[in-house]
Amino acid sequence: MINRVQQGIERSERKVAQREHPKGAMKLFVSTIILFAVFLAYAGETIVIHPKNEWANAGEGDENCKIAFVLSGGGARGFAQIGVLEILDSLGIIPDLVVGTSIGSIIGGLYCAGYSPSELESLATSLNWNDFFSDASRRTSLFLTQRESSENYFLTLRFIAGKPFMPSGYISAQRLLDVLTQLTAPAMILYGKNFDNLKIPFRSVATDIRNGETVIINSGNLAESMRASVSVPLIFTPFPLGSILCVDGGLKMPVPIEVAKMQECSKIIAINTTAEFIPPEQLDDATDVGEQATTVMQQNIIAKEQSASDIWLEPQLNGWRSTDFSDIAKIIAIGRESARKSIPQILKIIDSVNNRGKTVRIDSIATNIPCMPTFDLPRPDVYSLDSLEKITDALVNESSFDNVICSLSISDTNVLYISAKKAQEFSFIQIDGDTEIFNNLDISSRIKIDGNYETAINLLDSLMDIIYRQGYVVAKWDTIYSSKDTIYVYLNGGRIERIKFIGNKLTHDWVLESHLQTDAGEFFRNDKIKRSIESLYSTGLFNWVSFDIATGEHGNDVLTFKVSEKPNIAMRFGLRYDNVNDAEVGIGIFDDNFFGTALRPSIEGFGGKRRQNVDISLNADKVWKTFVTAKISGRYRREKDAHFT
Repeated sequence: MINRVQQGIERSERKVAQREHPKGAMKLFVSTIILFAVFLAYAGETIVIHPKNEWANAGEGDENCKIAFVLSGGGARGFAQIGVLEILDSLGIIPDLVVGTSIGSIIGGLYCAGYSPSELESLATSLNWNDFFSDASRRTSLFLTQRESSENYFLTLRFIAGKPFMPSGYISAQRLLDVLTQLTAPAMILYGKNFDNLKIPFRSVATDIRNGETVIINSGNLAESMRASVSVPLIFTPFPLGSILCVDGGLKMPVPIEVAKMQECSKIIAINTTAEFIPPEQLDDATDVGEQATTVMQQNIIAKEQSASDIWLEPQLNGWRSTDFSDIAKIIAIGRESARKSIPQILKIIDSVNNRGKTVRIDSIATNIPCMPTFDLPRPDVYSLDSLEKITDALVNESSFDNVICSLSISDTNVLYISAKKAQEFSFIQIDGDTEIFNNLDISSRIKIDGNYETAINLLDSLMDIIYRQGYVVAKWDTIYSSKDTIYVYLNGGRIERIKFIGNKLTHDWVLESHLQTDAGEFFRNDKIKRSIESLYSTGLFNWVSFDIATGEHGNDVLTFKVSEKPNIAMRFGLRYDNVNDAEVGIGIFDDNFFGTALRPSIEGFGGKRRQNVDISLNADKVWKTFVTAKISGRYRREKDAHFT
């Protein structure tokens, strides 16, 4: 779950918090904590020691990339990357950059958006991934007139300017795009469209099919950047990003280490789950041959990428096919075990980045704290950075302290300074703003508490989880401040300021509006947006439908629906057979979007030896926002009498 409390905190404090995962960052949100700064004057060097889950990053304001995770493609095999991330996360290793291609772009993008490895595992094992390889609209989303048309014909040939139009891929991956858009909508509101502002900076890698150049995506719609990276040629249709037509990033960079090198990252941890060679006896169809050809072409590239990495983690998937989604939990477990075996190697590399083997002598300790902590303060001695880190952990986790400052002054006598204030106690949380969201949630806008900032923030985070589960996925705390014994917060429920449409060159806006389940002025609700997209896609007018959301001029949200229109002129073919009428052939010529109104005029003919029919009709699959359909038709029928013997 993405943590939304941070929106109410000053940006300087939020930068520190963004490097942690949601549940562990609460105390950092509410206290400006200056961690141990060890100044080695004699070496002209500064070492920053962070608490656990923070030490892998530079301090605030340090823009150097120390550690990068690079995630490869590999289809279903790529879920092993989640297991590897779980181990890295358990070691407190949070990267300064994540680069992903293909399935690695999906896993990496969600990870950078704030989903923990355990949440990624839950998502991966709960979704039906085979379902994403179908573009058919769910039957329950179709109107009667649409069902009749879909059942009569098995083949559709579309035309542009009188010339046949051949699709560039078999699947548009609408269902995958739906899921990715729903999962990333909160992050788009929290962090905007610059991927550097995500919890962890992110880069998605795709290939421009027009010229073969690598496309490094660092901004825009996060879901669309991931969808663009997984556009496997001939299977998924290329995905347009502006003037660029994107296909799978693994074609040029199967393990995109070069991107991390471009960011001058000190150490690169690469996770390779690309496909292995398929045994000859299993090369059964064109898909297998295509996958094998891609694997052959990638071998030299992968070898070069491996030599450029600092840590190369390659889970032993032992022939697991990239199209086998039958046991994702097992794939994740394989990745977890593979990373566990490499822990010594990983820690050795990480220690070299963070100078953790260095020691420093402390001659005296000066403290200014209101009461003794529950742990023993250090005494004069020689300390490693590891041991000093444990002290920072203890101070940060001490709930009775606030504004903890720890520093080490290096001179003839090395003095460790520790100061802190007693954490303020609060009695109430007062919630203002869009509190009508609480009407059906049995939540009061004034809540009694007995605790400090950390207690309040944990409670607010729990409340936001409840709000999120009700479908208000872009709600956030806009401001948080305190006065006397009360903490004041402002709830931004994610009210839609206005609705826009992009990509409908032919279709009128009012046609799109008729399929929406939400209106301007309402709160953004996950279920309503999902139903809107399903309704738009089920019209059959679009290759894909997605949405984007951004903060508008007045602090509310601007909701944009994006569509990719299909050619509207179509010829459809059908076949049928029964014992009475024998074999029959059907053919129909349709304008699926007559002058952009979604009306569908058609001329259809079918018949065989016994009967011949010609129909001329005008269909309206949906009348405005109602469930009413309309059809005007005329028919010519010729039928011979049936003879029974």
